[in-house]
Amino acid sequence: MSRKTIKTSSVRAIALTMTVSIAAAACTTTGNGPGGKPTADQVRNERVAQGAGVGCAGGAIAGALLGALTSRNRGQGALIGAAAGCAVGGVAGAAYGSYVDARTRPYATAQDRYKALVAGAESDLRKYRQYNASARTEIATQQRQVAELNLKLRNNQISRAEYQQQISSTSAKIKEMRQKVAELNKTIGEVGQDVSGIRGSVQSTGELNAKRQGLIQERDTLMGMIKELSDVAEKGQLTS
Repeated sequence: MSRKTIKTSSVRAIALTMTVSIAAAACTTTGNGPGGKPTADQVRNERVAQGAGVGCAGGAIAGALLGALTSRNRGQGALIGAAAGCAVGGVAGAAYGSYVDARTRPYATAQDRYKALVAGAESDLRKYRQYNASARTEIATQQRQVAELNLKLRNNQISRAEYQQQISSTSAKIKEMRQKVAELNKTIGEVGQDVSGIRGSVQSTGELNAKRQGLIQERDTLMGMIKELSDVAEKGQLTS
């Protein structure tokens, strides 16, 4: 198969992945409840699907760029990277959708609401941990590739323009991770509001606050990985 054919197939596959993801995020549930309104479960599923769809689309872009950079066959590498990026981004997006749902659903008692908030925060925490673990693996690969590019740049084996073109996947990954930090900051703020808002209505908010501290730790871990990757990417540019 020619490079042109592989490239064309890759672009089409990535475009299809994004189209399906965005369509899932934009769709509206037809209700099975009274008056044709969505049931509570339908609303929840839609919100989770929306979060996962948006996350998948963003992850596919960054994953495709990473795959194209790290694979000898750039077309196939882009396809694999897009699929992996969609999976990772979808996980984080679904987590965010789950917590939004937990905050907005009606509850019979304050204790029921509290339990749902704890479960939503735990879902966020678990899935952001998965995202960070996957990101760590990606970063290790990116660091090796960037180190090689920096060496080639210092030895004049590639031009500045070629360097910037090939480093683009690293820039895309850094941008994606910063977006995740922004999402985490929003979720952390929401959990903090919930801890304050429900305090006094339940016996203890310790469990929910512990989930918030866990989210803060994952955010700080992610910020540390961003700095690591940024330092590696900037080293070659500063010393060349």
